[in-house]
Amino acid sequence: MMAELRCIMRCMNDGDEKMIAHVKFKSNPEMYAKEISGLKPNTLRKPDVINDERFLLIEEYRRGDRVLLVIEIFNTITGESFRRLVDDVSYWDGYYIISWKHAP
Repeated sequence: MMAELRCIMRCMNDGDEKMIAHVKFKSNPEMYAKEISGLKPNTLRKPDVINDERFLLIEEYRRGDRVLLVIEIFNTITGESFRRLVDDVSYWDGYYIISWKHAP
């Protein structure tokens, strides 16, 4: 999984933006610890700004316009982050549920 993610990130850095999307979110330390450990391999997000670029990219992924979606989660206190390859995005009652496979 990590080798696959490194390859994807290399492609992103090479400018293959038509197929790959990268979104960033912040999590408080309690949620961040669960997300990075794999205990909670998902995040629940509700757009709070009209035309938030992150959610436009997520919608493109849901429609199949982008093949891959990478999520980066930042700890709001330490600034530490991790990246994961998204394997599902669900939409329910105004919320996006973004899920990934845990990478040890």
